[in-house]
Amino acid sequence: MNDSGFRITGDGNYSPGITVEKDGVCFGYYARGKEIPVLLLYKKGTEDVAARIPFPDRAATGGFYSMKVKFSPSRYEYNFSEDDHVFTDPYAKLICGREKFGKIPELSPHSVRGGFPSTKYDWEDDHLPEIPYDEAVMYHLHLRGFTMQKNSGVRKKGTFAGMTEKIGYLKDLGINQVKLMPIYEFPEMVPRYPEQQTAFPDKREQMLGKQGADPDNRNESPNNLNREEQYKMNYWGYGDGFYFAPKASYSAGNNPVEELKDMVKAFHRQGIEVLPEFSFSEETDICMIERCLNYWAEEYHMDGFSVIARDTVVAELARLPL
Repeated sequence: MNDSGFRITGDGNYSPGITVEKDGVCFGYYARGKEIPVLLLYKKGTEDVAARIPFPDRAATGGFYSMKVKFSPSRYEYNFSEDDHVFTDPYAKLICGREKFGKIPELSPHSVRGGFPSTKYDWEDDHLPEIPYDEAVMYHLHLRGFTMQKNSGVRKKGTFAGMTEKIGYLKDLGINQVKLMPIYEFPEMVPRYPEQQTAFPDKREQMLGKQGADPDNRNESPNNLNREEQYKMNYWGYGDGFYFAPKASYSAGNNPVEELKDMVKAFHRQGIEVLPEFSFSEETDICMIERCLNYWAEEYHMDGFSVIARDTVVAELARLPL
């Protein structure tokens, strides 16, 4: 029962993740265990849990829970809790707690949270350049690395805003298309020994078999390493991530969603297309992949995608009209 003062006003809209509406925020969550999941609301920018709101005791087929809660989303962040474990929404459209690139993950399960991005943005007269495939001149780059060099001439290095500063340079090269290595929220600091990090013991072998230990440290044990040594850098960003959220540490300010949109709009004004890369794991289902690409096409006006996934998925995605 919810005694926090937050009012459940409906069942939601049966979409995973969040949908902000005039009369409340819809939450959708696929349960992993047997217990009824709980929505955790935090005071914005903190790990202070302001409310714990259980989902209504009814689930759709497949263990999908949904509800609509009336509150002011601009003042809060959120996670889900189930079977004594805290989960950050895999469909989160904004990730909070990862604003600094290269920071060692906190031990607290509340350190990473989902956020509520503003639904208002003025795209002005933005339109897709729609460059014919045989006329495309593509520059494949890593957004952070491309703008971090000392001689890059960029003030806001390593950010979406910094990338906008490079448009003139790319234009002079004759570029009309940029393909960006992952700009979604990925963990750049990953454990050398992933079997020590997973919350579910039954997944430890799967995690270890998939990623393996660092070959340069075969004789080392997690117990012999300090916190910093237990992690290695995933600089390029390929692999699992929060696919719906732009990378927070790639933002020069505190609004990666708006900054990325500003970047795309600026590129389009110069007749340059923007195509992000997505690296989906073998376990990512086709429904989530389709929702993700549709979201980025509609929300961020992306011109196309470079998709890394199992072979059968890529052929299906090519048939989607959007």
